[in-house]
Amino acid sequence: SPWKLAVWVTFIAAIASKEAVSRSRYSYKKQYLDSFISILGGVGLTLLHLVLFVLGRSSSTIKINAQTVIPIAGMLFGNALT
Repeated sequence: SPWKLAVWVTFIAAIASKEAVSRSRYSYKKQYLDSFISILGGVGLTLLHLVLFVLGRSSSTIKINAQTVIPIAGMLFGNALT
């Protein structure tokens, strides 16, 4: 279901934000929140575009399900950390 996928993607974003904050030399009060919003915003828009316009096309042979979206989200969040 789309809600379960959204929860998983948000969970992956939370882990990626925690990792990004732990790699930083500097810290400030709302660093985790800023990291979470920026990582989820950047990767979320890319993932949304991928799901709606690339995988959502009628000519696409790949189906939109957890087996495809979660690994792709993980790869995108991993790239956001490097």
